Amino acid sequence: MIPPPKPLSRRELEQQERHAKSRKTKDPITGLTKRQDQFIRHYMTYGDKCAAYREAYQPSATQTLKNQQNAASVLLSNPSVKKFLAKCRKDAASASTLSMERVNNELSKIAFSDLPDFVDNSGNLLTIEQFQSLTPAQRSCIKKVRQTPQGMLEIELHDKIAALRLLGIALGGYTEKNKGGDGQPLQVTLNL
Repeated sequence: MIPPPKPLSRRELEQQERHAKSRKTKDPITGLTKRQDQFIRHYMTYGDKCAAYREAYQPSATQTLKNQQNAASVLLSNPSVKKFLAKCRKDAASASTLSMERVNNELSKIAFSDLPDFVDNSGNLLTIEQFQSLTPAQRSCIKKVRQTPQGMLEIELHDKIAALRLLGIALGGYTEKNKGGDGQPLQVTLNL
């Protein structure tokens, strides 16, 4: 004879209720359950389907890694999950593009900065008052400022050559022929 199941504690009952709700309730917009949504968000963060599965579903200690991999693969093949994952990737790509545009803008400010912008008409160092009249674009080119005992400002600018090089690489103006790993010098071709 099979013994009757032992009664569940209040905590276990609450966990079962929450688990049942999260499995059944789907978001009307995405068509995903709460756990599927968590799985995708963790997958986007970690890039590892097993880690994402563990975070979202919190499997029991007895569930093997192979079972977790299989469950994560099943989730990734779910049409609703695929659709939402594609949307998340598209959103992340557009955010990345905006970040690269901003980086390129900052590099451009440094690369195309002019030394005469940082001295007065006589070629002398700037005073504090003159420094305050610099534009934000000009100020972003400054690496370091030091005040002399005479009250003038010594200004060190960011490396213009390095900024030009990085900008050229980012814009596809340079191609590497040899990465230099074989002891040979790095060969760079400029595409104009």
